[in-house]
Amino acid sequence: MRVRLVTIFVLTTFWSFAVRAGDPAERVPKDESPKHSDKTSTARKEGAIGRNFSKQVGPQDLVAIGGSVKTLFGIGISNATILLMDMDGNIQHTASASFGFFIVPNVVAGEMYVLSVRHPRYIFAFPAQVIKIHKPIMDFEFIGERNF
Repeated sequence: MRVRLVTIFVLTTFWSFAVRAGDPAERVPKDESPKHSDKTSTARKEGAIGRNFSKQVGPQDLVAIGGSVKTLFGIGISNATILLMDMDGNIQHTASASFGFFIVPNVVAGEMYVLSVRHPRYIFAFPAQVIKIHKPIMDFEFIGERNF
């Protein structure tokens, strides 16, 4: 459990620095002018970490969302894959913990997302939700039924 928390902390820290720093390919020293046209500066760069860096996002615009994945009887479902897709097609994913809880950090507030869940041994009546995030929300709930 401690290793998982440290891994989540390291990945979260890396992601927040990447969002604050922007795309390194876009950085130009103050003395030099850009050597590429404006068309390439707004295009998505290869190797970006799943986020379109043409949008400038400040740390105050980032929130975390979370919730739980449970059975009909309220028992947590572990290792369910949670996917969060924005309208540009960028996907963040996480897995539910041992009691079914999940957190997706560094979500840009004010945008529309599709939050979905999947698990090989469970089926979900409503496996996806379209949401608009304005503030941190920690009460998303997915109810799964055993898939025999």
